[in-house]
Amino acid sequence: MAHLGKHAIVIGASVGGLLAARALADYYDEVTVLERDDLPDANEPRKGVPQGRHAHGLLARGREVLEQLFPGFSEEMVGQGAMFGDVVDEVLWFNHGVYLNNVPSGLQGLLISRPMLENGVRRRVLQLPNVRLRLQSDAQPAFDRAGSRVTGVRVDARDGSDGAAEQLAADLVVILRSQGLVVALNSAVWEKYKIGESFKIIDPETKAPAVKNRESKARRSANGRYGC
Repeated sequence: MAHLGKHAIVIGASVGGLLAARALADYYDEVTVLERDDLPDANEPRKGVPQGRHAHGLLARGREVLEQLFPGFSEEMVGQGAMFGDVVDEVLWFNHGVYLNNVPSGLQGLLISRPMLENGVRRRVLQLPNVRLRLQSDAQPAFDRAGSRVTGVRVDARDGSDGAAEQLAADLVVILRSQGLVVALNSAVWEKYKIGESFKIIDPETKAPAVKNRESKARRSANGRYGC
C-alpha cells in the first residue's frame, strides 16, 4: 500500500474515529487517537455517547465491512452475546402504519449493544502495532497560518494536572466528534472553525472550497447537544 506520511491523528474514539484509525494505519507509520473522556473497560454506556443506551443493531453491510477490517469480528461478538439475524426475515419492520412482509434475504446483521460494538472495535484497533490511544486528552487542531497548513494538534490534559498544553505534530488530522466529520489536510486550512459558524476547507492556492458542496454548520439542539 502507498505510504502517505509519518503520523496521523484522529480526534475522537467513537466507532467512526476508531474505524478512521484502522484505515489510516495502513498508510501512516503511526496513528494516534485522542479521546477527551475516560473509557470503560466493560460493555457499558458512557457519557460521550448518549445514545448508547438505545437498542442497537449492526446492519448487514456494516457487519461485512467490519469483518473485512477485522477478520472473525462477528463470531467474536456472538461469543460475547451478540446474535446473528436476517435483517429482512427476522426483524419486524413497521412503516406507515403497517408491518412489512418478512422474506429471507441472506443479509445477516448483528443484534448487538452499542457499548459492546464500540469496545469490540476498539480492542481490535488497539491490537495494531502502530495505533495508540490517549484518554482524557482535549485536542484542537494547530495551524501554520503563514503556510496555510495544519501542523498537528494542541492537547490539554483533562485529568486535573496543571501541565502545559502539549503540541503533537502530524501530517493529517481527522476530527470525529459530535459536530460531525472534518478532515484537515496539510494543504488546507479552515476558514472558520467555531460552534455556531459555518466552516469550510479552503484550498490555499485558489482560495476556493477544497471540497465542493461540503459546508457544514454545527447547531445546538434544544437539549444542549450539538449536531450538524
